[in-house]
Amino acid sequence: MRKTVIAIFLYCWLTPTLLVAANQAELEDILSDIEAVRADVQKNAASFLLIAKQMNAGDVAASNTEQFVQITDVTAEVRETDLVTSPLLMEVLEGDEFPLVEQRNEWYRISLKNGREGWIHRENGEIIEREVNEPVSGNALSVDPRIRQMTDHLYERIQNQYHQARELFTEFDEVFGGLSSSEQTEASTVHSAYLNEKEKIETYYEYAAHYHRKLSPMRSPVLAQSGGNQIGYEGTASLRLGTSSYESMEEESTTSRNLNMNGSVIFSPQTRLNVNLNHNNDVIQTPYTSNDVNLNVQHQTNGGTRLQGSVLYNSFSDANFERNNFQNMGFGARVDHPLNPQTRFFGDVQADSKTYDVSGGNEFKGARFNTGLNFNGSKTRANIGVRGRIQDSEISFLDYMRIIPSAGATWLTGNGSFGIRAEAEQLTYAAEAEGNNFNRGRLDLEWAGNVRTTSLILIAKQFPNNEAFDNYRIRLRNQWNKSSGAGLARTAFSVQYVYHPQEETQLTNYVDLRLDRSSSGKKAYFNLNLFGRYWEETGREHTVDLFSRFGFKFSQFQVGPAIGAQLLLNPDDLQIERNGNSFRAGIDGRVNTAIEKATIYGHFRYQKSLVYNSQIDIDTSTGLVTEGDLETRMPTTIQFSAGVQVPLIDALDLKIDASYYNVDLDISEDISINPIQSRKGLRLLAGVSYRFNRQQFKR
Repeated sequence: MRKTVIAIFLYCWLTPTLLVAANQAELEDILSDIEAVRADVQKNAASFLLIAKQMNAGDVAASNTEQFVQITDVTAEVRETDLVTSPLLMEVLEGDEFPLVEQRNEWYRISLKNGREGWIHRENGEIIEREVNEPVSGNALSVDPRIRQMTDHLYERIQNQYHQARELFTEFDEVFGGLSSSEQTEASTVHSAYLNEKEKIETYYEYAAHYHRKLSPMRSPVLAQSGGNQIGYEGTASLRLGTSSYESMEEESTTSRNLNMNGSVIFSPQTRLNVNLNHNNDVIQTPYTSNDVNLNVQHQTNGGTRLQGSVLYNSFSDANFERNNFQNMGFGARVDHPLNPQTRFFGDVQADSKTYDVSGGNEFKGARFNTGLNFNGSKTRANIGVRGRIQDSEISFLDYMRIIPSAGATWLTGNGSFGIRAEAEQLTYAAEAEGNNFNRGRLDLEWAGNVRTTSLILIAKQFPNNEAFDNYRIRLRNQWNKSSGAGLARTAFSVQYVYHPQEETQLTNYVDLRLDRSSSGKKAYFNLNLFGRYWEETGREHTVDLFSRFGFKFSQFQVGPAIGAQLLLNPDDLQIERNGNSFRAGIDGRVNTAIEKATIYGHFRYQKSLVYNSQIDIDTSTGLVTEGDLETRMPTTIQFSAGVQVPLIDALDLKIDASYYNVDLDISEDISINPIQSRKGLRLLAGVSYRFNRQQFKR
């Protein structure tokens, strides 16, 4: 009996310990494999960069400018194509920087850290310039084909090793995610080492992918040693079919289809043609069809001059409202020429014309230009230039001329950098809208360190035909970044004071305060956006706007509450229950992960609001509308989107996307003349995506 009790005791005591030890050993084995892959990626990346330099032996290494997109919003969505309806690839955070691949209309095409490319709207980011070193002269065609071949083979090897590493990442995350909290604590040392190795592999691959693209138009198919012209191509083509519907007063539905091709035709190591074709049939509020064609040819001369030419065509056809139908045609050209190893001249012009099927539309013809000089020294970067747009239209507010000269400089220091930038702007409208003409001056000062960035911005805006709108702004912004093995955090605080100098103006001065905080760790996340506006004038209602999302993380899953409020506060009579104030609360869940070889993303949000609205009283004799008693509304929002991408065979993927939303507005005739009770939308798409890449083709 005693032996039995002892055996049971030992079993109960040893089994959890042995399981923890087994899981720990499994994690260590996976980590050992990851470390081996990291060593190979590191070695091959170093060799790749070394050979790339040998390919341009004898060239003069110049300090050049590379364009990046810096995220300006707290969070921003990266999509698969330059359409707001395209699938979501990932979310990025404020301050993140990504190499700019292409700028198209209102979208930036960026290179992601995982080697893929995505699209982000220009409202979520801004283009910045970073100093890079690259050759400015040399004959790319004279490169030994064997060296070119070795470079491509090395890069292909790096790609294969990176994909192997991603499979190991998924395996590690699955094992670690299956542990209990106490077991994860026991394995925290191994997990920290894993995160460190993962970051190194991502960084090595990002550098290799970025500099492989920087060989463009040097990036090319492997050149055969025999004679003959060589043509290569690469890209992605996708076809998805499904159904979409939108319901408000009545239901609108259509058979959805999306056809997209995005790729390049490489004629020589120095010349390539980038092609993007997109056809979309969908429903937003009414069924529509859109077509987009974008062609961009790039050529680099032996002297380092880069030439680009572009053609674009867009069309939009609304099934219900012909007045919304339009076509847009555009042409562009760009030149980037080295004057010396430190200085480059650039010039860019884009002309476009938009016409509508029905007369009276917002038609225009215009041209955008941007030209200047960039200087990049060892400790100093400077630029000077002028950009603007000239547009002609029969619509007065679309008939204008905008000119913006600017100059800036940045000095690198031991602890960071100091920058100064100044620009002026003149906007002149046609006679009917000349009251909106203005002149603007802006001065930016920025101190950037490893952890903190401080900027001071001064803005003066003058309206020559409407002096009552003249104003001056001073804005101070601080941002702190913290990164560690446990995660990352960003905190940004800004204060702005707006002053109107004219005494007879009805506008008043005010102060804006904004606080943004975002953090993401191993087990939790937190986001806070807080905005407030304080008016100097007594009797004006101050504004407070709050939104926060926080919760727990389980492997690649996030779930937690989301809360918000929009308040108008009268300092003389503080009342929360008043017309226009609202509160909202709900639950928010997200996932972006990989299971086996499938990539899965999803987003769900349920939100309930409390809104205060005044009833409306209509005088039937005069038609005047006045406010009546206060009434509360309880709108409800449900949002859902999910997608999966599964490899079928080599280079062919299956893609399925689904999205649904339902907004119950809870509006009655007491507070609205024409109430709409709800809005619903549903979208289902499924199809295939094919990646094509032919290394060489002899004509």
